[in-house]
Amino acid sequence: MDPFRASSPLPNPPHSLQANLADQIKLLGYTTPNLQYSTGTLSPISNLQSPRQASNLQITLYWQALTSSSNLTRFVQLIGPDGQIYGQNDSAPDSGQYPTSLWQPGEVVVETVTLPLQPEPPPGDYTLHVGLYQPDSGTRLPLAEGGDHIEISVTIAR
Repeated sequence: MDPFRASSPLPNPPHSLQANLADQIKLLGYTTPNLQYSTGTLSPISNLQSPRQASNLQITLYWQALTSSSNLTRFVQLIGPDGQIYGQNDSAPDSGQYPTSLWQPGEVVVETVTLPLQPEPPPGDYTLHVGLYQPDSGTRLPLAEGGDHIEISVTIAR
């Protein structure tokens, strides 16, 4: 996916976050469709749309570079009500095609991440954990607000 440049009109994600990761990169927001899954509808609690068949969860992330950065790895995890990971995707942004070391300050990068889901996750409230980490050490970038990941609530209903 082609990144948006700072000179372009900035995209306006439906779910705005403005999460600052170590004053290097900001997560401006996200979009995620509802997904029809074998046990019910998987959907963002705040965004109810028409469901569709899928065995994966997709989320579109809107990142903005604040400064020049080293290569970082993006992670997205679907955490169940039991604390178990039901889906995970760790990669350099845009499936490794556009590493953060190439991002210019002010540049906005939009990427769609696909999480393969464990078959038949049980109904309940889930949380997507989103963040960035140093691939060599595994050290996560801290959020200015505290913590080391952004949490996005989703639910799987019957």
